[in-house]
Amino acid sequence: MDQKTGTDYLVVLFSKESLNIDAIRNSFSTMSGTFSQRVANAVGSNYIPAYQANYESSEIRFTAKSGNTRAVFGLLLALDHVAR
Repeated sequence: MDQKTGTDYLVVLFSKESLNIDAIRNSFSTMSGTFSQRVANAVGSNYIPAYQANYESSEIRFTAKSGNTRAVFGLLLALDHVAR
């Protein structure tokens, strides 16, 4: 985080195969739309939408299943960065 207030984002991509992060980052930076739309579009057709994941309410845990061996799930966090 820097000294600018606003919303900071963190994305963690889970995949069984290695990802070309540079290509995903470059694609993301040229797109428009919401943050989550840009991540999904940058990852491409292998992206597992958040609504297909199961989240535990009592602990920090999720599962996301796919028959696609190249599937990618993205954990997206938005952090409100306020001045102190």
